[in-house]
Amino acid sequence: MRQQQSSFRLLLVLLAAFHHVTAFAFIGDSRKSYVDMYSESSCQQQRKQQRDNVSTTTGRPAAVSPSSADNTSQQAKFPSIKYIAGRRCLFAPCRDPSSRETNCPLVVIGGTAQTMSSWEHQVPGLSKDRDVLIYECLGQGPVPADRATHDFSNVTLPYQAEALASVVEAAYDSGLFHVRHIDVAGFSLGGRIALATASVHPHLFRRLHITGVGAARDDYAKVMLASWKDILSQEIRQQGGENGETALRAFGWSTILATYSHDFVAAMGAKRIRTWVDGIANQNTLDGIAALLEQTHGEMEIDEWSPLSMARRISQSQGNIMEIDRLKGKLVVGGNDRMATPAEVERLGKELSWEVLILAASAGHAVPMECAREWRTDLLDFLSGD
Repeated sequence: MRQQQSSFRLLLVLLAAFHHVTAFAFIGDSRKSYVDMYSESSCQQQRKQQRDNVSTTTGRPAAVSPSSADNTSQQAKFPSIKYIAGRRCLFAPCRDPSSRETNCPLVVIGGTAQTMSSWEHQVPGLSKDRDVLIYECLGQGPVPADRATHDFSNVTLPYQAEALASVVEAAYDSGLFHVRHIDVAGFSLGGRIALATASVHPHLFRRLHITGVGAARDDYAKVMLASWKDILSQEIRQQGGENGETALRAFGWSTILATYSHDFVAAMGAKRIRTWVDGIANQNTLDGIAALLEQTHGEMEIDEWSPLSMARRISQSQGNIMEIDRLKGKLVVGGNDRMATPAEVERLGKELSWEVLILAASAGHAVPMECAREWRTDLLDFLSGD
């Protein structure tokens, strides 16, 4: 009996240690995540699920009745990789079936160089009482194994908005989602994609929780953005790296240093941050990230797809809707965010009439990673609020 109790305590210690380490995941380090292990250990099962639920060839729902697909999704106990309307996603079914019908599915959309691996540490906490879909937009992630190239000629915000709307519709039509109405947690680029989609398809959303998006960029952020574009535009592929890996590594170091607070970077140390850089280089393509920077990061406030312009369209779309049915939103920012300053987030919040929260005075741009527990708690509280 004592031996069993000792073993149980050891297991609890190991689980706590694992949670502490994964809470600091950024872009997914070079070691295998459970997303990678799932891909390797159950390739045949994954291909069957893709055929049964959503076609990987056409990007459209397979011929499956909603009821049977719904049963399939409820029976799945673990997160699984799915291609929905042509986009790679990580689907995590609700862990409490009794809560699934009462909560909208949650779609999580990450920042520019983030992939599914960037968010896997948040999946257990987020999927406790709702279905969760980690979404990779066009330009993010690796080129699918069944394709030699990928077309990044159009990754603009209006195109991304239509792509996300197609994913939501396909997930509902296939039975993966039990309702068409969804909640979204968007970070940085993911937040702008959420705003873009809500500005043209507001009926798809119930609540938006947006982190790290301001009305405009200040001069420092504009300089950083210009430097990233320059890094990725240089023809340095032959200088030791393949498929733009050298440029992506330089970009990775620069983005991490710009988006995390000084104290957090110092606490993590160079050895661990290098694994995050490995993740950026290994899990993305140079062409995809370069296209996102060029096509989705406009600097003019008068641009039709600037955060301020999108906010105005969203506000106008809600004017004649009853208060109880209006799209609700919240903006979150780190007190030390240099890419979307608290002042600019406040300005966007006023345009939307949304609450603005400075989650941590010392946090940088990457609040969901730097303050993982606090960010998750705030998100879930917001989704469950009146």
